[in-house]
Amino acid sequence: MRFGKGMQLLGSLQFLLATLLYTGIVLYAPALILNQATGLNMWMSLFSTGIICTVYTTLGGIKGVIWTDVFQIVIMLAGFMAIYVHGTILVGGPAQVLKIAYNGSRINFHE
Repeated sequence: MRFGKGMQLLGSLQFLLATLLYTGIVLYAPALILNQATGLNMWMSLFSTGIICTVYTTLGGIKGVIWTDVFQIVIMLAGFMAIYVHGTILVGGPAQVLKIAYNGSRINFHE
């Protein structure tokens, strides 16, 4: 053994605390979004988020998790593109975007 029993116990407790805090944050963030979007009770949002994630992870394994991540990034990129296109149209096109950026000193290649 490299470390004594006391140090092993301390490391285990620190890992347990960090994992519990991380899991709480990971569950709370989507539950908060679900609560705000649907008006669902916060406890029900937390419970349903936890159950859904547990089920697709258990049934699909790492393949299910990877496909969920792929789906999530596709949705995020589609949202980013929609915001980009809509914003560009609102200000008058790509030339106007560059003009506004230049006039606001946002394009500084020589400094």
